[in-house]
Amino acid sequence: MKLLGQPEFRRLLRDGAWVLLLLVLLWSPVPELVLGHWLQISNDARPETGRAHDRLDLLQESDSQAVGRSSVVEQERVETASIVNLAQLRRSLASRGEVDLPLTNFRQVMAALTPWQRNEIISNDDLAQLDQRGLGMVQVTGRGARARFAFLDHARNRLSGVEVDLLRLEILPLELSELSSLDTTQVTGDDKVYELADQGAEVVLEQAHRDLLKSLRAITGVQVSRVWQSQGRIQLVEIKAGGQRHWLRTPTSLSRGDLSAPLEVQP
Repeated sequence: MKLLGQPEFRRLLRDGAWVLLLLVLLWSPVPELVLGHWLQISNDARPETGRAHDRLDLLQESDSQAVGRSSVVEQERVETASIVNLAQLRRSLASRGEVDLPLTNFRQVMAALTPWQRNEIISNDDLAQLDQRGLGMVQVTGRGARARFAFLDHARNRLSGVEVDLLRLEILPLELSELSSLDTTQVTGDDKVYELADQGAEVVLEQAHRDLLKSLRAITGVQVSRVWQSQGRIQLVEIKAGGQRHWLRTPTSLSRGDLSAPLEVQP
């Protein structure tokens, strides 16, 4: 009892009690529960830092990129499935640069062409031989107005290939002949030939020649920039395609009704 009356002994008991209480708290789940509760209620206010958050951000970014790629692939698949003619193929090449064309779609594109146009890409006999060798698909790569057709088997091994000027394939059925820039003087130098000021002035043209310009403008990637005419007939057309200028001359025999069934021009 005398010890309890001493200040030093009482201070030692007090300090010992605090140490004992601290040890009890450390060994009990109370601190962990309190800390967890505080972290939970302050989660929104604390910055997202640390490796766990970094890994979570990377996972979310990866998932977002995967979803984006999946959407692009699905969009390209739908677009490819809609290709059934040369104009649609050229539009797809202009936007994507490369198209993996299923055989069904390739055959539809070929069926829409005239015989000489089909032969520019592949003849029926050559196509039949590729079928026997296991033709699985056709990969088409665009380079300006030109396109490279690669015929692949089901394992994507190359069986054959050809490079074609798709713009030429679409223009030739209109019976237009191409002139070099030096040759245009024989047309534009004629006093009877004058340039139409704008598209509204094309009303002076014969119907067949107006139809010709309409068909020319309908070709993907072609811009009719200048037109020269004489007595209601087109003499020369300047177009822009594939970043280049081309000058096209119409045949003198062009008349009403000719465009409804164009001749099969031999290359």
